[in-house]
Amino acid sequence: MSAEPDGDDRLARLNTREEPHVEADEAAAMPMLLHSVGLFREILGDLVRAIRPTGIAEIGGEGGLLTQELIAQADELDASVTCIDPAPSAALTGLESSTRLTLVREYSPAAIDVLPPCQVVVVDGDHSYVVVREETEKLLAAADAAGEQSLLVFHDVCFPCGRRDYYYGPDVLDPADVHPYAFDTGMSVFGHDPVVGRGMRSRGTMGIADQAGGERNGVLTGVEDAIADRDDLVLRVIPAIFGLGFVYPRSAPWAAEADRILEPLDRSPLVARLERNRLALYSRVLELQDELAEQARTADRERAAWEARLARASGDDLAARLGALEAVGGPASADDGPVSEGVAGRPASAGELR
Repeated sequence: MSAEPDGDDRLARLNTREEPHVEADEAAAMPMLLHSVGLFREILGDLVRAIRPTGIAEIGGEGGLLTQELIAQADELDASVTCIDPAPSAALTGLESSTRLTLVREYSPAAIDVLPPCQVVVVDGDHSYVVVREETEKLLAAADAAGEQSLLVFHDVCFPCGRRDYYYGPDVLDPADVHPYAFDTGMSVFGHDPVVGRGMRSRGTMGIADQAGGERNGVLTGVEDAIADRDDLVLRVIPAIFGLGFVYPRSAPWAAEADRILEPLDRSPLVARLERNRLALYSRVLELQDELAEQARTADRERAAWEARLARASGDDLAARLGALEAVGGPASADDGPVSEGVAGRPASAGELR
C-alpha cells in the first residue's frame, strides 16, 4: 500500500518518490508562529457546509486571512459575510470593495446589535473576560430571539489568553472589569508571570494582565461563564494554534455532523502535546533572539566606552608629549640643524618623549 495521495485534496500532502521535498518546502514557507483561525479552514469549511448558513459573521478581522476563507465558503452558499472591526486593515477594506464582505466599523459587543441573522459567528476580537462573555451572551440571545441555532467559534481559548486577560482597549472598559496589566510585557511557557520586554509580546498593542487564573479572567473563562446555565449547549475545544472553541446547541439538526467533525479533536492529548511543544520551541527561539539582542547592546555599550577611553587617552598622550617638549626647551627651530637636543645634550629619542 502506498502513502502517496489518492486525489483527495483535503489530505495533507506527504513526500512522494517523485517529489521528496514537499513537506520541507511547505514547512519553510510557513511563518515562524502560526496564529490565524484561517488555518482551521478544512474544519470550518465542513461545519459551514453542514450548517448551510444564510449569514456568517466575524468579530475581529485582523489581516483578512480567515475572512477570505469565510467569503469563499459564503460564495458557495450565497450567504452574507459581515466583519466587525473598529479599525479594519487595508486587507479588509480591500476585500469589502471587491467581495460580498460588509464591514462594521464599530466596537464589539455593541456592534453585535447591527448584525444580520447569522448562523455561524467567529469571535476573535478583544481577548478579555468581560468582552468575550458579553459577546457570547448577546450572540446567544440574538439567536434565541430569531429562532436560530447558531455555531459560535472562539479563538484563543488556550494559552496564553484562555485564563489571562489581554486588552486591546482597556480604556474603553469599566475599570472594575480590568485586571492590573502592562503593555510592555510578554509571556513565555517557561514562566508563569509576564516579563518586561521578553517572551511573546504585542510591542505595545495589547495590555497583558499581570495575573492568570481566578474568576473573570481570560477568554475561555468568559465563554464558560456565559453558557454556565445553558445545558442545551455543548462546548468543544481544539487545543491547537492557541485554542479554538466551538459552542452549539445539542438539538441543532446539524449537531450530529458537528460532533462527528469535532469529537476526535476535542481536547485531544496528541494535539495538545504538539501545541505545547510548538509553544516551547517558539518561546525558546524568542529567548535566544532576546539574548542575542542584549549581547549586541552590551557590545555596543562596551565599544562606545572603549572609544571614549581611547579618545581621552589620545588627548592625554598628546598633552604629555607637548609637556615633555616644553620641559627640554621646546621643539627645535629650523636654525638648530637636523638634530634636536635632548636631555643633557644628547639627541632626543622617541622613548624619552612620553
